[in-house]
Amino acid sequence: MSELIDSNVKQTETDAYVSIELGQWYWLTKGKNTYLVCVARTGSNYAYLESPSYSGRVHFDEFFKVCKPAPDAQSVIDGYIAEFQAEIQQTMRAIHQKMRSLSLSSPGANLGTSVQNPSASSGSLIALNGVDNTKVYKENLIKLKDTEIYEARREISNKTQYMQNWLLAKVGGDMAVADYLENAVDKIKDRLKDFSVYVGVFEKIDHIRKGDPAGADNRLHVMQRKLFMDEECLAAYTTGGIEFSSIKQFDRWLAKDENFDRLMPFPKCMVAFQIRRKDKDRECDGTFYSVYINMQMRDDDKYTYLYVRNGENLYRVISDHEFGDHLFPDECEINCNEPMRGKPDSWWRDGSNDKISFITEREYEVLVAEENQRVANSKKWLKENEPKGKKERAKPWQWNNPFKEDYPDRKLKELERFDRSSVYYDDMAQAIASKLQDYNRVSLLIQGLFDRTSILKPCHSVRLWDSKGIEEAIKLVYDGANVIHHGAEPSFEEYRDRLNASLKVGSNISGPIIAWRKLARIERAENRYLESYETRSGKYAGSGPPDICRVSSIRKGMVTVHWSQESERIWGRMVKRSLTLPIIEVLNVDAYTPGDFRPFYADPRSRQKYFKWADFMLAAEEFHAENLQVGSHKRRKTKE
Repeated sequence: MSELIDSNVKQTETDAYVSIELGQWYWLTKGKNTYLVCVARTGSNYAYLESPSYSGRVHFDEFFKVCKPAPDAQSVIDGYIAEFQAEIQQTMRAIHQKMRSLSLSSPGANLGTSVQNPSASSGSLIALNGVDNTKVYKENLIKLKDTEIYEARREISNKTQYMQNWLLAKVGGDMAVADYLENAVDKIKDRLKDFSVYVGVFEKIDHIRKGDPAGADNRLHVMQRKLFMDEECLAAYTTGGIEFSSIKQFDRWLAKDENFDRLMPFPKCMVAFQIRRKDKDRECDGTFYSVYINMQMRDDDKYTYLYVRNGENLYRVISDHEFGDHLFPDECEINCNEPMRGKPDSWWRDGSNDKISFITEREYEVLVAEENQRVANSKKWLKENEPKGKKERAKPWQWNNPFKEDYPDRKLKELERFDRSSVYYDDMAQAIASKLQDYNRVSLLIQGLFDRTSILKPCHSVRLWDSKGIEEAIKLVYDGANVIHHGAEPSFEEYRDRLNASLKVGSNISGPIIAWRKLARIERAENRYLESYETRSGKYAGSGPPDICRVSSIRKGMVTVHWSQESERIWGRMVKRSLTLPIIEVLNVDAYTPGDFRPFYADPRSRQKYFKWADFMLAAEEFHAENLQVGSHKRRKTKE
C-alpha cells in the first residue's frame, strides 16, 4: 500500500529537508488574515490546504514563506469548539431569561419529555393579571415570536455548523489518507479496464465479407481519423441514393468493391466509424417512452465501430472502449516543445475532472493582443457615446457597446502556464496522461486482436509494447492531422441565393417538404394529448408536399406551392393543399447543375454541416437524373 500512497513531499530550506505530510497543521498568512489549515493533499509542486475557513493550493516555493507549523493545532481547535458551545449556551440563556420576563415557561428547562400542562390556561390568566400595560406585553410577545426566537435559532444553527466543521477538521489527516486510498482504487480500476480491453471481455466480432487474407508481411495500417457513416454514404452518392436503418445495411454498403477499396485502401487496415457526427432531429410525441427511445438512439449514434480489412475479408469489431476523434495522437501532442497554457471548460475546482484545453504561448500572446485592442476600443466607444443628459445616462446605454466583453468570467489571466511554476501543473499533466492512456488502450485492443483472434492472421509475432515491435507490425496513417483548407468554406446560403435569383412562377423547387415536416413535428408535439382522429385533421397532417414542387406564386419574398394528397380522414379521397414559405427555405432546382453538391462535401468544414444542404441538393440531383418527377412522391431507388 505504501507504493500507492506517497504522503511525504520533501522540500529544501536552508540546506535542510523539511517534510510536508498529510494531516499536518499550519498557520497560513494570506494578506492581513491568518488561518489554521491542514495539509489535505500534496502534488508534485504544491500542497492543498483546507480548513473550515480556507481552502486552496500553495506552491512549494512559497510554502514556508506563508506557512508556519502549528504543533498546538488540536488544542486550538478544542478551544474553537468550546467557544462555539459557550456562545450557543449564552444564546439559549438569553432566550430563557426573555421568556421568564414575559411569564412564559422555559421550553429548555426540561429536555426529557414534552407533556402538555393542564393548568397552562390558568397560568396565562395569572400572568395577564399582573401586567400593567397589555399593549406593550403583546408587542413583546410578538417580537419574541417573530424576531428574537428566529434570530436565536439562526445563530445557534450557524454556530452548530461551525462547530461541526471544526470537529470534522480534527480528523482531517485521516480523511486525507482516505482520499489517497480512493486514488489507489482508481488506479486498480484503470488496470482492470486495460485488462478487459486486451482480453475483449465486452467485444463482438462479425465477419462481413469473405475472401483471401493478406500476406503475413503486410503491416496493419491504422487510420487516425474517425469517419462518419452518414457522411461517407453521401460521398459515394449516386442517383437513387442510399439510406440505412441498421448497421447491417451499412455493412453491405461498405462491402461493395468501390466503397471497400475507397475507405479501406490497404491490404490490412483498421478504420473507426461513428454513425453520425451531429445529433439527428427525431420526432417526439412528448411521452416518456418516446423521449427515452430518442435518447437511446442518440447514444447509439455516438457509438464507435472498428472495421478491419484483411485482404478481401472485412470484419466489424464492437468494443466497450470509448474512442475519441482520433485513434492515436498527432506527433505534436506527444513531443510538443513549444510552451503551452491550459484551462478547463469550467475553471479549476479541486477534485474536479474538467476537460482541460491547451493553447500555445504564441496563441496566448495573440489573444492577449486582441483583448488589449478590444479594451481600448471599448473605452474609446464609451467616451465618444456617453449621453450628456442625466436621464439618458440612467438608462443601460453601455449595453450597446459593440466592444463589450461577451464572457466576463473567462479571463485570459486565468490561463495557467504548463510548467512547474503553476500549482495546477499536476492537473494539466494528468489531463495529457489520461488522453495518452486512452490512446494506449487502442494499442492494447490491437494487440489483443493479434493474440487471441484470427482476423489478422497470417502475421508474424507482434509486440506493441516496444517501438521496434510497433514499427514491424503497425503503420500509422495520419489522415486526420495537419489538414489545411485553402480558401473560404463553401457557403450554401450564397449558393442558394445565386440559384434563387432566377426563380419565377413555374420554376421547380426543392425544400417545401423539409419545411412541412418541421411544422408537422411542432404541431404533433403541441397536440400530443389529443385523440388520434383529432390529430389527423391537423393543418400539417398527411404526407405533405412532394420532394419537387412547382412555384404557384411569388410575393414579397414568399413562395407558394400547391399539390394534391390523400385525405387523412376519408380513405381514397384526394384533397388540395398549399404551403407558403420564405424563398430562403427553397432551392431553384431548374438552375441546379448535376454534381453541384460535391464541392460542399469535399470541404470537411461544410461536410460537417451536410444536414443544412444535402436534402435540397440531392433532391435536385434526383430530379435531373429523372428519378423524381414534379408533384410525385415516388422515387426510383437503386439497389444496395
